[in-house]
Amino acid sequence: MRSNPTRCARGGAFARPLAMVALAAALAGGYASVAHAGGAWFFPGNLVVSRSVYDNNPNNVQVGETLPPNCASTRGGCSTGATNDGSYPLVWNNDLVDGSFGITSKIFLDQVTGAGSLVNSLEVPNSSQKGIPPEKNQVVTSFSSKSELALNLSIDGSLLTFMGYVSPIDAIDVSNSNTPGIVDPTNPVGENFFRAVAQVDGKGNSVSPPPTRTAGTMDGRSF
Repeated sequence: MRSNPTRCARGGAFARPLAMVALAAALAGGYASVAHAGGAWFFPGNLVVSRSVYDNNPNNVQVGETLPPNCASTRGGCSTGATNDGSYPLVWNNDLVDGSFGITSKIFLDQVTGAGSLVNSLEVPNSSQKGIPPEKNQVVTSFSSKSELALNLSIDGSLLTFMGYVSPIDAIDVSNSNTPGIVDPTNPVGENFFRAVAQVDGKGNSVSPPPTRTAGTMDGRSF
């Protein structure tokens, strides 16, 4: 068994840290039958815990910046301006002027034993990694939203799935953006981003999920 490495997920659709832990999924025997076929990453009897890491970049938001993004192009109106820059933890005070406020962040899947020891950590592809373009082949979540990253094990035990957004990291208000092709003109967030159902197999490989259109501004909940 590998000892506490971190790796990037491989495959088509995915190819000072501050963490937020989401939900865990138990790995059943069916999942192991796929993982042990060669190059195993996940092991039977362990837990997989999803978490998100905000990169604590002061430049993510500038004091006085108009929020939400592109709000002037909507009928929803704009705020009086950002009250804080992107530094943790005061960056989240911007929700006082922007009720949609959030910043996209990396996703990690941590495998732990039943005793709580870390086995390994899988980084889901994101725009901070070499070769990942800012507009596709990645899935992120919205910090500090808690609607995403619930982990689900497929019926045949071969895949872990979770919901996120097809967006670069450090993007503002993505979780309350419109879905392309389903635009609400009264939504003050004047941006469009796809939602996605991410899939990872027992070897840590990503499986290409199609972009998902949800109803207008719906965030990536666990359906």
